[in-house]
Amino acid sequence: MKESEAAIEISEATLKQKKASLLKSKAELNNAVSTKNGAISNINDFELLVNNLKKNLIRQKLLFEKKIISVREFELNKLEYERSIFQLDNLKSVLLSAEAVIQSSQAQIQIIKAEVEEIKSLIVQRKLTFETQKIDLSKTVVISPIDGFILDRQDRKSTRLNSSHVVISYA
Repeated sequence: MKESEAAIEISEATLKQKKASLLKSKAELNNAVSTKNGAISNINDFELLVNNLKKNLIRQKLLFEKKIISVREFELNKLEYERSIFQLDNLKSVLLSAEAVIQSSQAQIQIIKAEVEEIKSLIVQRKLTFETQKIDLSKTVVISPIDGFILDRQDRKSTRLNSSHVVISYA
């Protein structure tokens, strides 16, 4: 019976660990969703910026071709446009990464939920086994191989009874 009690305690401790893992995975999912939403917002902002910089670059090119602005001025505008495209690509990478983390976290949460349910079932099963063992033990009858009374007994070192136990009665 002690083994059954220990098995129940171990299963309950494992259940607590799995529930903690579930909370951690849900927090990671929430962080990834926040990262994704932030990336989407930044991407939208940068797409507007890139479009404006592209329009500006086209105007700057026309001005350059008409010799109204210098090469340096045109090159600075072109560099700003190219940098914004690079930043936009980086933000898109952040978005893809966040989406991958979200999918991974969702899968991990499903696995942990299944493990929690499995452990709950195992605990119920172990508690039922323990109760069955208690019932079986209550039905157990100890039968003595000797009928009657022992009137006198010699003390031996190997016996578990001390010398005060002179008479033992079996019913």
